[in-house]
Amino acid sequence: MVRNVAGRRKARQGGQELIEFTLLLFPILGFLFLTIDVAWMVTTRAQLQYGVRQGSRWAIANGNNYALPADQVTAIKSVVKRNVLFQSLNGHDDLIVVTFYAPTDLNTGLALTGISPPANSPGNVVQVAVESYQAKSLLGIFHSLTPFSFSARSLDVMQ
Repeated sequence: MVRNVAGRRKARQGGQELIEFTLLLFPILGFLFLTIDVAWMVTTRAQLQYGVRQGSRWAIANGNNYALPADQVTAIKSVVKRNVLFQSLNGHDDLIVVTFYAPTDLNTGLALTGISPPANSPGNVVQVAVESYQAKSLLGIFHSLTPFSFSARSLDVMQ
């Protein structure tokens, strides 16, 4: 008699466990996907920052190898594109901005041509930036009409 009551109780609890599992499954999956999406956005920002930092480091190490700053700017942009691993900056050359500054005035960028000494002279400051890079949510958790916008910049003194 005791076994019979316990067996019926177990049979009724089996359905209850299934309902509890399904009620918890969707919030757990939602939290998991949200975590993956946030991690993707953090990775995107970190990769852009890494790319501009490498571009800035390359600029100060190879600044004297280019007679024309415009040639160096093209080379810096290719270094930035090569070092951004998970995001493609191909076709987005307009988002990569390279600016040279005099050490006494960090508000006004130097012209790339027609000045003496050239903008990429030792002692000048180089800024490498990626401006307004648009990245979409990886898994679609954030159903925003506009993608997220990221910017990253790095400055260093030319050697």
